[in-house]
Amino acid sequence: MSEKVVETVGMGELKVSRGPSAILMAHGLGSCVGLCAYDPVARVGGLLHLMLPDSNDSVASDGNHARYANTGIVALMKEMEIKGARPDRIWFKAAGGACILLSPSASDKFRIGERNVKAVEEELTKYGTKLIAKDLGGNFGRTLEMHLDTGRVIVKAFGRGTTEL
Repeated sequence: MSEKVVETVGMGELKVSRGPSAILMAHGLGSCVGLCAYDPVARVGGLLHLMLPDSNDSVASDGNHARYANTGIVALMKEMEIKGARPDRIWFKAAGGACILLSPSASDKFRIGERNVKAVEEELTKYGTKLIAKDLGGNFGRTLEMHLDTGRVIVKAFGRGTTEL
């Protein structure tokens, strides 16, 4: 049995792999959303650690497509296909999208977690799909890990334990 290799996916990054020993992991998901994609036949998996809902709202145009829901999901799908995944077989699971530091009266503009979740769901609808499992919202951070040998997705919520999506 091969030893597991953890590949960390930082903020505004995406990674796609097909190695059965790989574990993709995103730490510190607060308002960010970790979006897992998996083709169970090709055993290709990807993790997008997106930070913001829409690249069109951003002042900076640094070309980092993984930072945003609208461009990151497109980039994730392209990478998955390059590695052998078929779009009609890919499923999605997500965690994050929390509202950690805001008061209940904060303007919608500052509710980044909620806006990220909405943007992910809307973008997936464009592909004719949706999340099959999720752990989104709340006011706590999470760590997300995806095991590429099985597609198993585990969420560790700070102060709330571990769950499998």
